[in-house]
Amino acid sequence: IRWRGRQDPGNYFDEDSRRLVMANYRNLFFTLAEHYVYTAKEPQKAIRVLERMEEVIPHNVISMDPGMLYRMGIVHAEAGQKERSTAFLQELVSTVTPRRDDYLREPLSQFNPLIVLFYSQLELGQFTEADDLIKVLSGTYGTQHGIAQAIQQLTMQLNVRRAQAVADTAAKK
Repeated sequence: IRWRGRQDPGNYFDEDSRRLVMANYRNLFFTLAEHYVYTAKEPQKAIRVLERMEEVIPHNVISMDPGMLYRMGIVHAEAGQKERSTAFLQELVSTVTPRRDDYLREPLSQFNPLIVLFYSQLELGQFTEADDLIKVLSGTYGTQHGIAQAIQQLTMQLNVRRAQAVADTAAKK
């Protein structure tokens, strides 16, 4: 593959090109990186794959959707790069949060940016924000069939993470 022009922010990429980059090329990079982290147990190779992806398809030129930013954060965390992980997750939070009301108009699914936002807030230890988001999701989607169980599951995950953070803080003292 020739990666010419994808690094130039002055180039125009139509929606089909952007979708091709997002859905195909980046997923190939992610699949390989996740293989190195989770299966091969070679996190440094995973980081090299993601660095190469960023080199040939910089996300400041062709933006990443929230799900991909989350995957970047998680793979970096799994590879021991906490600062890079935090940077990607904070970028996700700062881009999704201002558009929260727009995303509330979309069906609630695991791919809804608000669900990705919730999990990013958990990773960042933003428990109050995650709790507030659960309340918003419950108020917006709570009457839909099956949503009460999903909200209950999110609440349980929040409570577990919050308790883990308290226990970790106590252990450090």
